[in-house]
Amino acid sequence: MIDLASLAVALTSFFGLVASAALISEGAHELERSFGQGIVGGMIIGLIETLPETAVVAFSASYGDVGVALGTALGGNVFLFTLGIASVGLAYVTRYGGVMNISAEYRVENRYLLLSTAALVALLVYGKLDLYSGAALIAIYLAYAVERARQSSSSEGRPAKPYPVLMLSAGLLLAIVSSEPFAVAINDVSTELGVPPLLLSLVIAPLATDVDALLTSVMLVRKRKEGGSLAVIGVVGSKIENATILLGVVGLLSPLSLQGYLLDLAFFVLSNAVAIYVLYDRTLGLKESLVLVMMYFISISVLYLFSL
Repeated sequence: MIDLASLAVALTSFFGLVASAALISEGAHELERSFGQGIVGGMIIGLIETLPETAVVAFSASYGDVGVALGTALGGNVFLFTLGIASVGLAYVTRYGGVMNISAEYRVENRYLLLSTAALVALLVYGKLDLYSGAALIAIYLAYAVERARQSSSSEGRPAKPYPVLMLSAGLLLAIVSSEPFAVAINDVSTELGVPPLLLSLVIAPLATDVDALLTSVMLVRKRKEGGSLAVIGVVGSKIENATILLGVVGLLSPLSLQGYLLDLAFFVLSNAVAIYVLYDRTLGLKESLVLVMMYFISISVLYLFSL
């Protein structure tokens, strides 16, 4: 029998995440007029979407207990780079029709996505997260941030108003407050419904962790046509942060062998490669979105079989 208290927490926190996504998407649209899609999507939305997750992993790493949090973060990357981007494409097609064109600013994200993916391949060979590999990963993100900041300073957007920053801050605060209760409540409800633990870790946990990013991306598309490009840049920016800052923090605070995470890390790399391929021509349509949905279910099926 379902615990009504857990169900109530899940529903309440979900509405909190919906409100958070609405605030973030509205604030992002306003700031885009001042800073452009690159800095707003890649840096601001990217950091907002991954800050809670990074904070959890950093906190766990500082206490030497990073395993579950790291596994969830790696699983979340597969989720957002397949179903996440597919949702953006499907939301665009159903609202506007045709193929979505991604801003030329995405070239920077594509370059650093390639670089961070190459670093992950090297990490697979190296086999551990430590001071050296962690520092190298963080250096990649710093280079990305510097390039984005340089481009922003050279742009001629209109002066930023304070209220979009307040909306983004309120959205971030609401996401932080709502994310953990939602994830815990969804796990509790799923357990009470008899969902197998393996399916819980592969599907339910990543979905519960990244639902706020998914909601924000879809709302960006639904608000206006150019929001689809902003949403894609935001998703890619957040996953560049996951592949660099998040893993780098683990290496600096709690060095560990990647022996138990090789399969997760391999699918992390694979999902990056699929995103690079699908988004390389800076278009996203129905065909590419359906391929990404199929890729998600194939990935989950393979992970499930290897985990038995």
